[in-house]
Amino acid sequence: MTFTYTDFLALFGVGGAHPGGLTLTKWLLEEHQLSKEASILDVGCGTGQTSSYIATEYECNVTPCDQNPVMIQKANERFATLSLPLAALNENAECLSFHNHSFDFVLSESVSIFSNLDCSLKEYARVLKPDGILLAIEMVRDEAMSKDDCEQLKAFYGFPQLLTETEWVEKLKQSGFNDIAILTPPSIEVDEHEVEDGTEFYLSSDVPDELYDILDQHEHYTMKFAHLLGYRIFSCNVKEN
Repeated sequence: MTFTYTDFLALFGVGGAHPGGLTLTKWLLEEHQLSKEASILDVGCGTGQTSSYIATEYECNVTPCDQNPVMIQKANERFATLSLPLAALNENAECLSFHNHSFDFVLSESVSIFSNLDCSLKEYARVLKPDGILLAIEMVRDEAMSKDDCEQLKAFYGFPQLLTETEWVEKLKQSGFNDIAILTPPSIEVDEHEVEDGTEFYLSSDVPDELYDILDQHEHYTMKFAHLLGYRIFSCNVKEN
């Protein structure tokens, strides 16, 4: 069996894998002042770390979803342990089952890059209410990255595309978003005692050895391309029809 990077994330049960981890998520949510009346779709919820935080801190209506069955299972185990009235749903970001105009917010934390953006971004726009907001923490490449290096990274991570900041903005515009802002957070520093804000690992009982090779390769690419890979925080509204 050939394993992928997403298999590694699922079987290792990696939570808070996106840049900045839960600390950045907390800052982003504070910036948008979620109310108890808000409805938020957590796309690619993974093991449910962010959804659990939102439900506990803001007590609003959060809908977690993912398309990986291992992640869904681990998220639901977390919700049950915390006695939270949440259930992770099996959803594909490129073809969501929700009705039009269902949510005030859609949250994507290093998730959309794994999808076909021509489909997923339009789905986010569809399920958002008028004036609804997309919050996305996503990887970007520097324009200086070579085509060969870009293709190498796409193949390893399973990215259909690896975009520059300018290309992300254009995709968002084409998908029905406007007022596109690129947010700049304060310096993100995770206190070593604030364990819940760091990257989590919720390992499955039997992790194949090949996945440790994927972890090693991921760490290699992280160091090799540190100067050519970054991330942006996008906040944008749905265009009014």
